Amino acid sequence: MVSVKGLARTSQTPGKTQTINFFQVDQSFYLADLPGYGFAKAPMTVRRQWQQLIESYLAGRPVLRTVVLIVDARHEPMAADAQLKAWLDHYGVPYIMVATKADKLPYSRQLQAEKALRAGFGVDRVVLYSALNGTGRDALWQIIRSRLHASQSAS
Repeated sequence: MVSVKGLARTSQTPGKTQTINFFQVDQSFYLADLPGYGFAKAPMTVRRQWQQLIESYLAGRPVLRTVVLIVDARHEPMAADAQLKAWLDHYGVPYIMVATKADKLPYSRQLQAEKALRAGFGVDRVVLYSALNGTGRDALWQIIRSRLHASQSAS
């Protein structure tokens, strides 16, 4: 996997992704970047539109192999995160919970945050992730690749 700087636009302000952006990876699969919803500074009507867009994209998509459910390691589980997790559980959509911004916490707080997120969301695993220093990157790609491989083997 090659890391490409500047491939996707990022911002310090949540809510900049307002459409679905597709990225082809290794000419073998696509990642779809969906709008965020948690800390976005957008009117409620726009956030509802994002929710409808996300749900219509995820629902009944047989080629979908996994969702990367991104939460912030620095914060308690948000209601919107819990709502999306419940939706994914209800529809049987597989997901990986990833807690970003792990680099913003000292190591002991990272472990506490991971434990709190696992308990708060009732999941077995949370991948602590940092785009800044690469924490969790390999683990995340390993999970994604194993799910892709498992689905190809089942076909």
